[in-house]
Amino acid sequence: MNGGDPPHIPTGGVPVRETDPTYAEPQEVLAPQRVVAIPGYSNFRPLHQGGQGVVYEALQASTKRRVAIKVLTGGSFATETAKKRFQREVEISARLDHPNIVSIFDSGRTSDGLLYCVMEFIDGRTLDQHIRGESLTLDDTLRLFLAILDAVEFAHEQGIIHRDLKPSNILIDRTGHPKIVDFGLARPMLAGEDSFVSMTGQVLGTFAYMSPEQVRGRADSIDARTDVYSLGMILYEICTGTSPYPVDSQIVEVLKHIVDTPPASPTRAWDSVTGTTPRPSRPGRRLDRSSKCPIDSDLETILLRTIAKDPDRRYATARELAGDLEAYLDGRPIAAKRDSGLYRVRKAVGRRRTPILAAAVALFGLGLGAISFLQRPEPAAPPPESASQSEAEAEGRIRFLAGETEYAEVRQQLMTALREKEEAGETDPVSEESLRIVQDAVRELRAALEADPSNQAVQELLLANYQREIRLLRKMCDTTG
Repeated sequence: MNGGDPPHIPTGGVPVRETDPTYAEPQEVLAPQRVVAIPGYSNFRPLHQGGQGVVYEALQASTKRRVAIKVLTGGSFATETAKKRFQREVEISARLDHPNIVSIFDSGRTSDGLLYCVMEFIDGRTLDQHIRGESLTLDDTLRLFLAILDAVEFAHEQGIIHRDLKPSNILIDRTGHPKIVDFGLARPMLAGEDSFVSMTGQVLGTFAYMSPEQVRGRADSIDARTDVYSLGMILYEICTGTSPYPVDSQIVEVLKHIVDTPPASPTRAWDSVTGTTPRPSRPGRRLDRSSKCPIDSDLETILLRTIAKDPDRRYATARELAGDLEAYLDGRPIAAKRDSGLYRVRKAVGRRRTPILAAAVALFGLGLGAISFLQRPEPAAPPPESASQSEAEAEGRIRFLAGETEYAEVRQQLMTALREKEEAGETDPVSEESLRIVQDAVRELRAALEADPSNQAVQELLLANYQREIRLLRKMCDTTG
């Protein structure tokens, strides 16, 4: 990697997904005509709408600075769980004082009782937009990623797992510094503190970046390595321009790929995007999407270890991943590679390009490699990856997640339409009472599933009640006009 100009990172970068299937507990969409009023803030301008709420840009009167204000939507429909989750996000974010994590300034309630939090305003772009818009070298991009890893490692040291790392939750400011945002799905590492923060009835994380253990729904299997997996998916996409397996098909198929499909070789993934024959990059050559693949054997090893389906085969921490990326950038041996004498010598030769020294080191390497071969037994092959649940349980979990996702998407649309009718004075008291009964049943079933997440009977009952709620909402939207 040293000597001359490093290769260019592909300008195609991370693919943009116009629809981001990330859902918190289903909430209504904030009606466009609703006015937000918070004492001490003015000039509200909507920036983004997510599963939990709407983010506005505003002006803080006391400091005259621009801030971002996140407001929990839902009004009377917002559940206590949604409110607690929002408050937890504020508390967790306030604990994380790091230059690459967004800062929280204030929190409270709006004039009409909606929860809000005031955050640092980031004038910049999401990570995927930044990668597409800048002609970054591979080295520059990996160094940017090291800053992201430092922030994630800091959060882990504070006992917090993000669980929803993705390009849209990493903002790059105008100076090129990353900021991690949106800790709405974060949870403490210690099971005793809160082992199952999240509710069922939501999809935890965007599909493309969810780990196999998240798809399987085992809260006791989620730790720092879950975030490492998501970081690996982001890095794989940055380096290749695509995902290691299909993520744009039907929900059930995507979830099956996450659990079962081995990731594609990064060099082959690059080949499928560019249509060129991938070759290792050479020092001193600048490459683009129409040229040769910049991914060599070491970087491929790093990428594949980071997204291993078995958590035990991944990097244990973000710091371990950062250590190998730093070694890669410096031309040193990476820890994930087999520790052979010949490999170490090759890396030494790559860093020292004086011909005489290189020849001497190479000759020494032949002897060292022979000694290593004679004295060291071949490392045992790693055990094959195995699922922690039976195939039937995994299939049931995948069907349940797919049903929840469809429910969340349709419900959000219907609740928006219903709220607009309600604000216009068009109500149906009989249907509203029926809706409350169904929603009470949904809440009780969710509570039961929290206590026993793998209970397939409760999952089936919950899906049935989701359908009842959707039918009622459709009827109310059709008949209250």
